[in-house]
Amino acid sequence: MVLNAAVVGVGNMGKNHARVYSDLKETKLVAVCDKNKNAKKIAAQYKAEYFLDFEKMIQNENIDLVSVAVPTFKHKDVVLPFLKQKIPVLLEKPLALNLKEAKTIISKAKKYKTKLMIGHIERFNPAIIELKKQLQKKVLDDVYAIDINRRSPFPKTITDVGVTIDLAVHDLDIILQLTNSKVKKIKAETHTWFHSTDEDIMRALIKFKNGMIASLNIDWVTPTKMREINVTGHKGMLKADYITQELTFYKNNYPVIDKTYSEMIKGVIAGPVKKINVKKQEPLRNEILAMADFVKKGKNPVTATDSLKALELAFDILKTAKK
Repeated sequence: MVLNAAVVGVGNMGKNHARVYSDLKETKLVAVCDKNKNAKKIAAQYKAEYFLDFEKMIQNENIDLVSVAVPTFKHKDVVLPFLKQKIPVLLEKPLALNLKEAKTIISKAKKYKTKLMIGHIERFNPAIIELKKQLQKKVLDDVYAIDINRRSPFPKTITDVGVTIDLAVHDLDIILQLTNSKVKKIKAETHTWFHSTDEDIMRALIKFKNGMIASLNIDWVTPTKMREINVTGHKGMLKADYITQELTFYKNNYPVIDKTYSEMIKGVIAGPVKKINVKKQEPLRNEILAMADFVKKGKNPVTATDSLKALELAFDILKTAKK
């Protein structure tokens, strides 16, 4: 069964949704909607119908699923009509502009019994998938810390939210997936350098009740793009690069009685470094395939409830920073 797909919002992210839908054998791109001047060209490129009004698109097209990739402040108003018409929605993260709107979207999806998946794309990154597998195999034993670097130059297209809501929710979602513990304490600082209203740099420390500590270095003030996660544990460290999809294991060789004093006082002795094989794939393609499978079989890989937890933690960081 080929699913008829539509995309609302064909900007930086949405145009890639359109491309993937048109490439997959499991889906057919039938319509795009946006006031963006390039939207008409994108529709023509993929032989899809073009709409300025998404409600007219709902009325005129037979749609099996839709990607919503509009700016965050428009999420609620765009998503609700699709949910009401029982059209399954793949909604780009973050879930909503604020917690009230996020909870409204979730409640309406439940009320109308419509499938809703949130686009936390890093869950579908092969490096992160393999990282989770390694942790399940206990290659690190106990996990002590998770350190995040998500940094890049300032994006002129994002004006409605800051780095905590736009970027950090990626990593907060992954952190919550990797630790089975509640948050005990948060320390955070933010500042605005270039953004018109919101923070473009954030540094945070999160301590969990099980003792694990997460650090986040998130910003739009770095002249190069960095997307890294380091997970440190009893037996060593796993380092994943989201961009290159490389995963490296740094083994911890522990000191023993016959070591010299100078070695003993180091506490941790560097061991062998091992590159873990990761089959590179486009995360967005994996995400959309998962959405298609969700529509057909009903298993949701990224629930709105999970996304809400990451968003709640992001707002907790912002509240802490204001104090």
